Parts: sequence; C-alpha cells; structure tokens
Amino acid sequence: MQMATAQYTPKDVVGDLGGIPVTIPRHLAEFVEYEGDPGWGQKREGPVPERTHQSKLTSFGVQFRYPDMATLSGPEMWKDKKSKNIYNTDWMGFGVTTGKRYPGNGWLDRDTNSTLNAVEMGHYIYVKQPKSEYGLQFYQKVNKNTGQADEKMRTIDANLFIARNAEGQVISYIVCSTAQHQAAPCRHSFSLEFQGVSVEVNVQYRRPMLEHWQDIQNKVTDMILGFKSQNTSAASTQ
Repeated sequence: MQMATAQYTPKDVVGDLGGIPVTIPRHLAEFVEYEGDPGWGQKREGPVPERTHQSKLTSFGVQFRYPDMATLSGPEMWKDKKSKNIYNTDWMGFGVTTGKRYPGNGWLDRDTNSTLNAVEMGHYIYVKQPKSEYGLQFYQKVNKNTGQADEKMRTIDANLFIARNAEGQVISYIVCSTAQHQAAPCRHSFSLEFQGVSVEVNVQYRRPMLEHWQDIQNKVTDMILGFKSQNTSAASTQ
C-alpha cells in the first residue's frame, strides 16, 4: 500500500543523484526511493523526512515516448500512451539505480565478463556471431553441446548485444527476446560513470526499436543529466 501510494509524488523530486543535485518534475519520477526509506513490507518509522539536494536518491523510474522524448505531463499524453498496445507502442521506460544500490564503476564490464563466461543451467552459453547488428557485437545463446539455439531459449535474454568504446570498455549491454512478434522485449543497460555520475540505467523497449539503441541511450542520458539543479536550496516532502 505504501509503495502504491508513493508511485507518484505530489511535489517535484529533489535529491543527490550519483553525486549531482537534481530536481525532477513531479510528473516524471515514479517509485522514488531514497537511502533510509523502508524496504518492501516494512513500515516507515516516524514522518517522511524533508528532502533536500543532499538527500541520497537510490532509484526512480520515468516513462517517455520515443523519439520526441515526451513524458506523461498531462491528460493528452496519458491518452496517447493508452491508445497504443504492446505491439505498436512508441512509449518506453527507464529506471535508475544509484546511491548505496549503485554496483560501482566498471559494473558493465564485470557483468559482461560474468555472462560470457557462464554456463547457464549447465548447458547454455553465449557465442559471438560473425556479423554485428546495428553496430553492436552480437551473441547468441546456444546449447553448448549442439551449438544450436533451442526453442527453450526463446527468452528475454536469448540474444545479447554489446557496445564498447575505443578503450574496449563496455558502454551498452542489451539483452533481447527472440519471440517472433512485435512486442518482443529488450532490456538495455548502461552507466553514467563515463559522464562522471554514479548511476546505473536500465531502459525497456520493444525489439523493433533496437536499431535506435544509440539514439535512445544518448537521449535518456541527456534527460537524466538535464535534471541537474542550479537551485540547491529547494526542498521537497516526497
């Protein structure tokens, strides 16, 4: 009940986001959490503290429309979102993880190495494919005994796509379903550590949007960095 009530905040959200002070418009941020907030199933002890730009954020989410980056700012945008279905929607969402939940710089390389060296369920491994896709290194999950993809592997993470910078560091990690329909999902992860901010970002969208991965990452990055506040005296009682 507390989480449902807190899905949307009645005031602009202020806080410290991975080392920068931010102010996030109230219609944007969903499921905002700060360090010290009660966890699932827990009740808050005492009143909600006043939030300032020194209050450490740990997570929140944002829904947006691509490519114009419109957000749920009013009835017209809600109507537009509801008019779409899972097979044709141009709406997507991202979540951020920061503060004490941030896994530390270099987490993309660690996660990638762990994934590529793992044997899932004792049978399945990722194998790099000879051709890239949309400028991404492409890995297919296959049965290590047969070298083929199983029907069982038509899951959210059957395909893995990796982008690296000139230094060889992973800058994008994307897993996609191979389901044969327009709603097949992708989860696109990247870090703002390369912009000097300790934030993990995860974007969800339909696989047909994968070709726009770089533009999506750039626009989401710009949106998040655009929350940086010049007025650090503001306060919120989220």
